[in-house]
Amino acid sequence: MKPTFKKLFTISTLIYLLAGCGGGSSGGGDDSREQKTDNENPSASILFPSADGLWSDREILIVRGSATDNVGVENVLVNGIEADSDDGFKTWQVEIPLTAGETTGINVEVTDVNGNRNPEAAFLTVNAYDNFDSYRFCSPLAYDDDRNLAYTFNPVREISLEKMQERFISSSLTDVVGAKYDATTGNFLVIENDRLLLVDRDFNVVNSISETDDESLSFGKRPQISIDDSSGDIYVQNYWPSSLIKVDPATGEREKISEFQYVDGSSVGYLNQGLEIKGGRFFVLEEKALLELNPFTWAASEISGKNLGAGESFYSIKGLSVDLENNKAYVGDHHSRLFEIDLTTGDREVISSELDAGEENLSFDSARNGFLDVGPFILINSCLTGHTFSINKESGERSRLSRKIRGDGPLISVSDVPIFDQDNNRIIVLNDSYGDSDLFSDFDKIQQVISVDLQTGHRSILSGPNYGEGIIKGYFNNLAVDDRNGNIYATESVSNSIVKIDPNTGNRTIVSGVKIGVGENLMGSRALAVDSTQNRILTISGSSLIAVDIETGNRSVITDFTYMDMWHPQYISLNSNSSHVYIPDVHGTINKIDLNSQEITTVSSKDIGSGPSMNELGFMVFDELNNQIIIEDYNHTEGDDYPIDMELLAVDIETGDRSLLLNILQKDNEDMLLSPAVDSQSNRLYLVLPNKSIAIFDIATKQYLTISH
Repeated sequence: MKPTFKKLFTISTLIYLLAGCGGGSSGGGDDSREQKTDNENPSASILFPSADGLWSDREILIVRGSATDNVGVENVLVNGIEADSDDGFKTWQVEIPLTAGETTGINVEVTDVNGNRNPEAAFLTVNAYDNFDSYRFCSPLAYDDDRNLAYTFNPVREISLEKMQERFISSSLTDVVGAKYDATTGNFLVIENDRLLLVDRDFNVVNSISETDDESLSFGKRPQISIDDSSGDIYVQNYWPSSLIKVDPATGEREKISEFQYVDGSSVGYLNQGLEIKGGRFFVLEEKALLELNPFTWAASEISGKNLGAGESFYSIKGLSVDLENNKAYVGDHHSRLFEIDLTTGDREVISSELDAGEENLSFDSARNGFLDVGPFILINSCLTGHTFSINKESGERSRLSRKIRGDGPLISVSDVPIFDQDNNRIIVLNDSYGDSDLFSDFDKIQQVISVDLQTGHRSILSGPNYGEGIIKGYFNNLAVDDRNGNIYATESVSNSIVKIDPNTGNRTIVSGVKIGVGENLMGSRALAVDSTQNRILTISGSSLIAVDIETGNRSVITDFTYMDMWHPQYISLNSNSSHVYIPDVHGTINKIDLNSQEITTVSSKDIGSGPSMNELGFMVFDELNNQIIIEDYNHTEGDDYPIDMELLAVDIETGDRSLLLNILQKDNEDMLLSPAVDSQSNRLYLVLPNKSIAIFDIATKQYLTISH
């Protein structure tokens, strides 16, 4: 049925009225009822990694961050991988894969609940070590003189001596303890797992030349390989016990040669690492002499050393090269000296010393099997610095060959006491060095104080030999920094004093010692903390906690813990308001001392708190934000065989409960350190690692990234 005119009029009128009043709104058009458009993009930040260009030795990196938006965040993608969150992406984390030897960009993309997308909300990069292996020192050296290429191992790296460049080579070889290039065959002789292997130039194993189950015929941990060109026989030196292992290259049979004697019948003793066979002549090293062995009688004759030749005396020489064409030999010693020896007279000349180490600290204390002659240079694979460098035979100049990882400046040798310098936002470490023999008798070991920039990884010497004036003949044990002015303090064991180091000039002055200040003399002091609330230094002397007035140097006993079962307390940590000090000992106990009441209580021990046991406690810091102590623990007992299992523990100071943050198993020749430093304001934790690097540690994900190496 069609609608009547009356009905059409009514419908038209209704439509008009509705249209005129805006569908029921007031005639003024109230904009407050209109829907607003969200055009604001979300944002994000990366919390860990904390800086661009850090280094990882893990295949998977856990990235943490935060995201914000005016309405709400819908999701976060990191390199296309969806992040997890349980608080609306106020915080988030995600696992991303890294590629060995390459730089990985970390790109954060954020989308909010209204679909607004920020495709590059945050970005930084992370580098991965070759083969995810940051271990780079104390391995053998081999030299392919046909191509002028040198090689280091574990993992294999090729060094072009023409281009002065290092590159990684993929190989199945992982535990090489001895290596030599055989120019006759164009292959390498490599010792791995007590097997003598023939390896081609691409480092593929061709075949096994010799292996045995007889431990008496073992090549040992740091074998030296040499070839007798006159017979083709291969000789391997096992430095402990001193022996030569003769290997028939055709059958692989081994023959042991030991008990070397001088021509007069006296015993040689033990041989240091160093074997070179040239022109049918056998040269070896004794601790303080270069010897030649008669290959028929194995009688030893001194070529240069205690009884023959002029020049400075050898001290624990290791590493040997013989140049018969020029009638010279070269050896390194424990004090980073390179000697040139006249094979006719036995005269010795130091052609490169610690003074030639330069700004980069190119030093060595034990060349072991990382000593190689490449014509005009001697190559050193330094256990002390973790790098390969050359020494020019003519000038003595040293040049680094191995690739820099992160940061310019001096290489770090041993730095077991890192501290955070709040005033300059940097890490400060002690670093082993050797003094100039003209200035310091008997090669006294001196400490460098090195600063590490947390953004760039650059390292610089603040104080040490040739840096700063004042007392230096001694051995610093520990550091502390005064956050009020940046002054650095060190305990010095020879003079039993506390030394102030000016952070700008590097000058050193005694603030308290035998002749400065009154009170109980300091004895074997190592522990150190600055109590800025009372302008004093806290340290341990004998079995007492001592307060040292910074202005006068006067010393007073705060408390005596002779009656307590505290064994060799060497470290202390002070809380932020200076009300309590925490002291660990080597028997796995952490004690707290109230500085007002002098009351001593045990925080954690084998009887207090749960979690991993504590064995031999080392350096520690107080983590104020989480109310816990972060401490390194040598997880072994006296008499245990190496390797050491080093742990980093978090200890709750209320309950004594312990949790494992990190553990590292010692590799051959590593100095085991896992020493922490904390930025009390940002609560960032930093570590000194066994590979001689400085890293930032993320407590939330229990992972570290290298800042400086």
